[in-house]
Amino acid sequence: MNKLKLKKILSTAKMEYIKWICNARMILLGVMVLFIHSFVIQPLQEHAMKMNSPLNTLEPFIATVNSEVLVIIVPVIFLALFSDFPKTDGNTLFSISRIGKVNWIIGQILFAVYAIFTYVGVIFIGSVLPVIASSFWANGWSLVITKYASLYPNDSQSFACLLIKNNLYNQVSPWYAAIQGYAFMMLYLLVIALIMLVFNCMGRKIYGMLTASCVIAFGGTICLVKMPCMWIFPMAHTSIWLHYTNYYRKPIMEMWKSYIYFVGIITILIVAGIKSLKRLNFDSIQEID
Repeated sequence: MNKLKLKKILSTAKMEYIKWICNARMILLGVMVLFIHSFVIQPLQEHAMKMNSPLNTLEPFIATVNSEVLVIIVPVIFLALFSDFPKTDGNTLFSISRIGKVNWIIGQILFAVYAIFTYVGVIFIGSVLPVIASSFWANGWSLVITKYASLYPNDSQSFACLLIKNNLYNQVSPWYAAIQGYAFMMLYLLVIALIMLVFNCMGRKIYGMLTASCVIAFGGTICLVKMPCMWIFPMAHTSIWLHYTNYYRKPIMEMWKSYIYFVGIITILIVAGIKSLKRLNFDSIQEID
C-alpha cells in the first residue's frame, strides 16, 4: 500500500484539481483579477497616457507580485480558495486505504502545484492581456516606470508610482523580474498550502489555517517596516525588490539563498506531512473533516 505508484498519484491530483476548479469559491479568482485591473493596470495606463509613452507588457504582473500591498492580498485570496485543503470527508479513509498514505499525500502535493500554477497563471494572463495591444515586449523598463515620478513629483508617492520601486528597475531586467516573481510566488503559495496539509495530517486543520494566516499577516507587517527578521518569513523572499538596495549592485539577499530557503522549508513540510499522516489514526476521520 505504501509503494509509490505514479498512476495513483496522478489520478489523485487530477481528481482533486477538477473538484477545485469546479468549486464555487473560484469566483474569488475573478475578484482578484478585477482588483488587479482596478488598482494596478488602470493607474499604470493612466500614467502611460499622461506621458504618451507605452508600458512594458510585463510591468503590471511585475507590479502585482512586488507591491507591498498586493503581495499580501494574493496569498490571502489563495488561502480562501484553498481553505479546505486537503479536502477530507467520509470517502477519504476509503481513498487512502485503496491507494496508500504516501501516494495520497504526494497526490495532494501535486494537486497543490497544479492549482498554484493555475492561480498565478491566471493572475499573469489577467495582468498582461489588458495592456498587450498598447505595450511593448522588449526587455527594458518603460519610461512610465523609470521617469514618471521625476516628471510629476507631486504624484511620486501615489500608489501607482510605488508599485515598482527603483530597487527593482535599477537592478534587474523586466524579463528577469517576471520570471523570478512567478517562481517565488509559486514557492510562497506552496509553503502556505503545505502548512495547511501538515496540520490537517496531524488532525488539527483549524490550526493550519491560523498558522498560514499568521505567516501571511506577520510576514507582510514585518516586510512593510523592513525589520531584519523579515527574512525568516517567505514573503520577504518573494519580493524581489527587497533583495536589493536602491542603487548598489551588491544585493542585500542573494537570490540563490532565497531558493535554498524555499527548498528547505518545503522539504521540511513535506517530510513532516508524511510522518504525521503515517501516525494519524483514521478510526475517527471526522477529526480532520
